[in-house]
Parts: sequence; C-alpha cells; structure tokens
Amino acid sequence: RSYAEEKKINVIGQEPIVFDQVYADRDMISQVIVNLLSNAVKYTSSGGTVKIETEVDEIGNTARVSVTDTGVGIPQDELDQVFDKFYRVKANNSKAKGTGLGLNLVKQIIEKIHNGRVFVSSKQDQGSTFGFELPLAKAETVETVNKS
Repeated sequence: RSYAEEKKINVIGQEPIVFDQVYADRDMISQVIVNLLSNAVKYTSSGGTVKIETEVDEIGNTARVSVTDTGVGIPQDELDQVFDKFYRVKANNSKAKGTGLGLNLVKQIIEKIHNGRVFVSSKQDQGSTFGFELPLAKAETVETVNKS
C-alpha cells in the first residue's frame, strides 16, 4: 500500500469471500498476491488504478483471484513468456527493475504446489490482468482441517 500511495495509485479491493475455501499454504498464497500487486503497482503510472478481485466458480469448482492494472501492458507476442524464469518484457525494461523471477515463482507456487492455474491478459498501453485459480476444497477436507 505504501508504494501505491507514494505513486498516487488507487488500490481497489473487496471484502474477502468467507463461504468457500481452498486448501492452501497461507504464506505462499500471500507471497503470490504480494508479487502480483507489487508488479501491478510497479508498472502503473502515477494516478492509475490497481484492482484485486476474488470470485468463486461453483460449476468449475474453483476460486479465482485477479489483479488488474491500468499500467503499460504487455505486447501480445510476449504474453506466453511472462511466467518463464528470468524473462522480462523487453518494451518495459526501462520502466522498472527486476530479475524476472517473481512471476515464475507465482507460477510454481500456484501450479506445482497448489494444483492451480495462472493466467494473464493484457493490452499494450492499457494495462494487464494477472491472476490464478485454485480448486475449491471439498467439504470433507474443510471439516478435517477445521478439526485439527
């Protein structure tokens, strides 16, 4: 928040969903969200907006978190590579520093550890949406976890 306030970026959130649950490592998911939010702020100009949304797809049995910004965006021909280790979007290298490891870490935590899925959509000079989906916990799993 302090970095966003420094850049006069409006961060819009929503109340957390409390009815549906996922089985996940809280610290790792916090790291994922911090990475996505910090990237959004990093690549959004002063006065822009960053929005975080959560939704539940009961038919698909997933919880979805997305972070949308009004930043510089990513060229379509580079979207497939943004989650690759050490990859940085060439057009945006001058906008911010980084190692190219943050989004790869996000992908590993979501897909390898939590059996989820990452996604991205973007339009150059209009902004990007990064996010992830996690499978909803089955009722039996939630009861077992809550009892421990």
